[in-house]
Order: sequence, then structure tokens, then C-alpha cells
Amino acid sequence: MTTGHNSSGGPAGQGPATAPRVSIIAATYNEGRYIEQFAACMAAQDFPSQDFEVLIVDGGSRDNTRALAEEIVRRDPRFRLVDNPDRFQPQARNVGVRHARGEIIIVADVHASYPPDFVRASVEGLERSGAWCVGPILATEPGAATRTARAIAIVQSHPFGVGNSQARVGKEARAVDSLAFPCLRKAVFEKVGLFHELLPRHEDTELFGRIRRAGGVLMVMPSIRATYFARPAVMPLLRQAWANGYETAIAKVADPASTSLRHWVPGLFVGSLLVFGLGGIVMPVLWCGFALAAGLYLLALAAASLHVGLTRCWSLVPRVAALFVLHHLAYGMGTLAGIGGLLRNYRKIKDYRHPTL
Repeated sequence: MTTGHNSSGGPAGQGPATAPRVSIIAATYNEGRYIEQFAACMAAQDFPSQDFEVLIVDGGSRDNTRALAEEIVRRDPRFRLVDNPDRFQPQARNVGVRHARGEIIIVADVHASYPPDFVRASVEGLERSGAWCVGPILATEPGAATRTARAIAIVQSHPFGVGNSQARVGKEARAVDSLAFPCLRKAVFEKVGLFHELLPRHEDTELFGRIRRAGGVLMVMPSIRATYFARPAVMPLLRQAWANGYETAIAKVADPASTSLRHWVPGLFVGSLLVFGLGGIVMPVLWCGFALAAGLYLLALAAASLHVGLTRCWSLVPRVAALFVLHHLAYGMGTLAGIGGLLRNYRKIKDYRHPTL
């Protein structure tokens, strides 16, 4: 196989003479730990080889990601390497959609594992369901071989940790408000626009909000399977929670349909503790509100911890309980900080115009 250059300046495999039917887009930045496993999963797909391509959109990785990607491109013409000069994920996904030659787009994540039928099941689900966008129900696995990583995986796959996110906790095919690893036709982007480039965390939920407002349906389908690798340690988990919480209010302004109650619960909880706790210094009666909010949370935490012990692992319950609390506090404080950030950037968000194909 020879190696050429695409229009963005990065090397790209020549690929098949005819356009593929499906384009899989994966944004990368310092993903040397995961990219080879991701490529192996994609190379093993049982979908016809000539009918799909994989675009690795790299944001200037500083580790060995790019060298590994270039080797993947050299050995498999289904893969292409494309540059993302802006580094961030929404820009990478937009670059990928613009370079995609397929009529169907699958937005994948390198931090995941995919069975051989993933592409086929996604395409079949899209065609059978009549939905605008379909996605898998995820299995969540630890990001490292430690007890803390196992506990984090439980937190990120339990209803007390992720709410009613059907992509994480669902069991059946149903209409949803958000998806992981979405599969949709390129024509959807032509109708509603590309990913919101001011939302590095919530660009997908904001897009889903626009799809629903345009009359489209999103469906999670158990026939589509994938495995997500949770954060490997406590600090990466808390940074992720803070960043996700920070964009909640910003995403709400960007598109009112982009967030649901589960996105706001941690912020409401932390906000109530602050209001009642600080207010109690001036008006002691407000300590009753603080005690009520904290008491209700502790009861819910106890119930969730009991459920984890009965269904998962008793020995991990103390770690899981502590991580539930830290995760909720980080997300909630991030949400409150995001509201402050929104006050500074409201007009910029409100006047934003989505990029188009």
C-alpha cells in the first residue's frame, strides 16, 4: 500500500476505488495506550472490507499515537490519518465528518472495545429502526487492573452514578435523549449542522438536542454492543466529572433540549448544601434544610451501596461509596462553576452558529 496526503496535510491510505458505505471517525490526542487495540477491533469487523473506512483524526499527539497511527495506515488501506489542527474533540469530529466518504457515519471512541459485529449491527439497527441515530448499550470495564479502577467502573455504570442514562444502564431498545458511539447518516449533519465547537465535553448531547428538535429519534439498541473503559484512577475521574458538570449550563443555553434532569441533580445538590450551609451561619433555621438535603443524600447513598454489595462486590462497597460522593461533588461544583462561566460567555454561546458541511 502506498501512502499519500489528504487535504489537511496528514498522511492517508489511498483506500478503495469506490466510496465506502460507512465512515468510522475516531478523535485522538495522546492515545498511544489504546489506539492499537482500537485499530485491531476495527480491522476485525465482519462488515465487508470495501464498504467501510476508519478515519483517525489526530490533534497533534505528543506521545507515540501518531507514529502508531501511521503504521496502522501503512498496513491497512481501510484506515486514514487526518490532522486536527485545533486538537479538541468537537473540531476533530467535524474534520472527520467533512473528510468522510461514507453515507453513514459512526462516531467511535478509542477508549473502548468493539465486537466484530459492531459496525454491521449499527448499520442494521439504523436501517431497521427508522431512527435518525442509533447506538449501543455499553458494558463498562475498569481502566486499570486495580481495586480503585474496579470501583470507578462500578460508579460509571450504576444508576446512582450516571442517573437514567440508557446507554449505560439500559436493557432494551428504546428512544433516548443521548447515545454513546452514535451511528447516523451524513445527511443528518447536512440538516442540523455539525458538532458545537465551543463544547469540548457536551458537543454530542448538544447535537442530539438539535436532532430531537428537528423531529429525529435517537434509539439505544441492545443488539449493538461495545465496551467502555472507565477512568483508571481517582483524579482522572474527578477531572472528567468537573469538566462534564462545567458544560451543563453552557450546553443548556446552546440548545435547550441538550440536557435533562440527571445532568442537573449534582449541581442542585451541591448548591443546596452551600445555600443552606452558608445561610445557616446567618439564619440558624436554614441548618434544617442542610440536614434534610444531606440526610436524603446519605439515605440514597446507603441504598446504592447496598445494591452494589448485593449485585457486584461487597469488598468494594467502601471505595464505591466514597467515589460516589467525590464524583457527585466534583460534578456539582463543576456545574456551579459553569454557571459562573456562562455569565461571562453568554452572548458568545447564544450567538454561536454551527459549522456546516
